[in-house]
Amino acid sequence: MSAPAAPGREGAAFAPTVVAFGAAGLVAFAELYGVQALLPAIGREFALSPSSAALVQSAGALGLAAAVIPWSLAARRIRRGRLLRIAVIATILLSPLVAATQGLVPLLAVRFLQGAVLAGIPALAVTHLGDVLDRSRAAAAAGWYVAGTAIGGLSGRLVAGTVGALGDWRFALMAVSLLSAIAAAAFLVLTPRVVELPDAPGAVRRALRDPRMWTLCVLALLQMGAFVAVYNFIGFRLLHPPFGLPDITVTAVFVVYLAGSFTATRSGRLVARLGRRRVVAAALAAQTLGALVTLPDWLPSIVAGLVVVTVGFFALHAVAAGWVAELGRGSALPSALYTIGYYLGAGMLGWSLGLVYDGAGWSGLVGAVVALGASAAIIAAAGLRRRAAA
Repeated sequence: MSAPAAPGREGAAFAPTVVAFGAAGLVAFAELYGVQALLPAIGREFALSPSSAALVQSAGALGLAAAVIPWSLAARRIRRGRLLRIAVIATILLSPLVAATQGLVPLLAVRFLQGAVLAGIPALAVTHLGDVLDRSRAAAAAGWYVAGTAIGGLSGRLVAGTVGALGDWRFALMAVSLLSAIAAAAFLVLTPRVVELPDAPGAVRRALRDPRMWTLCVLALLQMGAFVAVYNFIGFRLLHPPFGLPDITVTAVFVVYLAGSFTATRSGRLVARLGRRRVVAAALAAQTLGALVTLPDWLPSIVAGLVVVTVGFFALHAVAAGWVAELGRGSALPSALYTIGYYLGAGMLGWSLGLVYDGAGWSGLVGAVVALGASAAIIAAAGLRRRAAA
């Protein structure tokens, strides 16, 4: 006979919950990554090198990394569901300010603040799914939440890139704000109100002693950094010789993000068939090999490589984020540490690999990405050996 459901979980319907949390992920990632498609235009306005233009993207990621712990600590005193709603609303209210800011330094400051405000969404969403759904459904819903982040990253880039190609990049960011507002409304209407579960006794202490948790945080840092770097600078490569593509065509390349959304929603099935360690290993290999496929100056090869990179990264992220949340046993702190690693990689490596691109071109960037992938594989082999805890 099955155990009774935990308080607050009985009435949460799966489909509306998935849509609500997917919408929250869309808000966060559309706002965070919509600017990525506009980096060449921002670079032209402020006369910046590719790596310097990427600071606009990195500022948001670093703000997010800096604010994750404060959001998680706040969740000890304020209900996670309420904090999530606050984060979504605050993100929407702040969004137009980014487009209205004049000057590079103020723009970087506002982007940092924007990242800090929206940090509450990735810091709390996966953990709060454990309040809303039972364990098996929460794991599946986590994959759908990651899919929502992928769709958010894609839609933000497509909307920003398309509008930016037809007009000013500031109008493009306003268009992203409108998209995010629609998704925020869906989240606020559909997200269930539940009785939240307290942290399991000793959950944080056990998670912090588990080498798997720290290993997954390091993998997030390395592979998110590599992933963001590829997308930060692929636009510069395609805009310049030998390709010389127009802005609108370069924007269309971001459609390959759909592959990441597809993979994230099926990560649970892959884990059930192969186990977490094998899925992580395959995802690392795919992301690294995909980067190598982008080396030839041939557009079909570049697009194919981006698809493989995206599939590998989102498979890794969906599995790792759910794994860390489970290791945390209801505490938001382990997921917060994972999120910090994730966005430190996006902010620091996503920018610093641009210096490699400035000096050594795309082949140098791919070499750095391969080195990160090899390092991640070694770390995963050593740190994920421990048998899954009961």
